[in-house]
Amino acid sequence: MTFSALISPLREFCVAYPARRRFIALSGGLDSVVLLHLAAQAFPDEPLYAIHVNHGLQVEADQWQAFCERLCAQLNVQLFIHRVVLASSSEQAARDARYDVFASHLEKHDQLLLAHHQNDQAETLLFRLMRGAGLRGLSAMAPHRRLGEALLLRPLLGYSRQTLEAIAQERGYDWCEDPSNRSDTYARNYLRHQILPRLSARWSAVSQLAHVTDLLRDDLYLLESYLDDELARVTTSAEQLNLDLLGNVPEPRQRPLLRHWIYRATGVLINAKDLTDIAHMFLGSKGDAQPQRQLAGWALRRYRQNLYLLRPETPSHISLPVFTEGQFQLPHGELEVARSTDGLGIRSAENLTWALAGEGRSCRPAGRPNKTLKKLFQEAGVPPWQRRHWPVLLDGEHVAAVAGICVCDGYQISEQGIVGFQIKWQPF
Repeated sequence: MTFSALISPLREFCVAYPARRRFIALSGGLDSVVLLHLAAQAFPDEPLYAIHVNHGLQVEADQWQAFCERLCAQLNVQLFIHRVVLASSSEQAARDARYDVFASHLEKHDQLLLAHHQNDQAETLLFRLMRGAGLRGLSAMAPHRRLGEALLLRPLLGYSRQTLEAIAQERGYDWCEDPSNRSDTYARNYLRHQILPRLSARWSAVSQLAHVTDLLRDDLYLLESYLDDELARVTTSAEQLNLDLLGNVPEPRQRPLLRHWIYRATGVLINAKDLTDIAHMFLGSKGDAQPQRQLAGWALRRYRQNLYLLRPETPSHISLPVFTEGQFQLPHGELEVARSTDGLGIRSAENLTWALAGEGRSCRPAGRPNKTLKKLFQEAGVPPWQRRHWPVLLDGEHVAAVAGICVCDGYQISEQGIVGFQIKWQPF
């Protein structure tokens, strides 16, 4: 396989997805150096960008950064340098720091190209197999996936490290060698130096293991399509799951469906032990219990017969819109005010203003007796944590409407044909 033979496939792989900007994750190692040269040839008329993360773990870290700066200057690639402070010297801490940098740097429709290759894929499969991973973990690294609002691409997964090294040597490239890659202390290095060579002495281990990940990824895609269909029947929104509906699902499918719901809504992967704990805590509790559990910044809570995934807490100061027609995205939900002439809704009034409900107010819903907002929320099945952020319309100190729940007496549209407003509130 020659350098020129890789240029066209790489370009075709990348242009299949729209890109505002293309970035290369550049460590200075052999793989990312070859990828940067390939990208420079594949996109000669487009600006290219690179990101280098200086972990500061090795004494040579600043030398690697300087090497990347020289290489990018040579290829006319704009380089962004990020220095990070790690919580520990582990591989996982370094990986987490890199991906945090990538996620913070990239914007909507950006592409980030990573230089993972076939050997990396084989190592990942073996590593996760030894950790007891399930189908998602064993499908290893996806050729492409979302990273925030950007797209992460791995265009070299189909090529071995030997191919990339042969290209680099043939073309006289320089690259940096990380001495930690020689230590078998790290699990991946042990697999790379001790296990894969022994497997490869008997079988075409690297290509075959990489092929297995492709097959498993196809199975994962099929399974998730079935789970998505079933999920639509037991959820009332992306972040709300109904336990009565889940109870209609055969028991062996309930836990996989619960795990899939959490992943789809949050991106958080739940291991087998945590899934068992969550199922016991939330599916096995009494109807009046209100258990809760933290999930990587999210909160999982139960209220009556529904499970809720709550987003990470937003700032306490919230700017509310003026009372007018339109759709408004607020930190805790989406508010919609639409014109109505069907005799329902609230009449127009210039002095109405939005406020957050809390529970200390009261009102008289049209045609009903006076009630506290707490009682109205209970009757409507609104979970306690949503109530303090629920929008209400005020006329001075009087509640004129509770969004999506009621219009108060004296503020309703009095007859057909009179223009008023329908108010909807969809909490997050």
